[in-house]
Amino acid sequence: MRTGRLLGAGRTADVYELEEDEGGFGRGGRHGSGGTWVLRRYRDGWGAMILAQVAVDPADFRADLAHGILLALLAHRPDGPSTLTDEGLAEARRRRAANPTMSVRERELLGRAEELIRSVSG
Repeated sequence: MRTGRLLGAGRTADVYELEEDEGGFGRGGRHGSGGTWVLRRYRDGWGAMILAQVAVDPADFRADLAHGILLALLAHRPDGPSTLTDEGLAEARRRRAANPTMSVRERELLGRAEELIRSVSG
């Protein structure tokens, strides 16, 4: 899965079209519905943290899909280096951990999710 063209930009996030890779995920692939997929990239790491939580959960059937989307999210850097800073990632984890609707299991995944983001964002 690759990040495609920029569809719109706002104060806190950008929205990109997602393009499927050969034989894989995306529009009509294994997990696709045949429609266009879009990715909202929050500049503060919030979306990356949620995707990473799903990607590191071996019990979640969406883990592979979330991992592919996370890679596309972090690889697309239209303005040069990633805008996701260490402080931004730490804040995203704190905000996510403070979410009262998260289960104990979801909270347990936060550390591994942060490690995954750091390993793929270079």
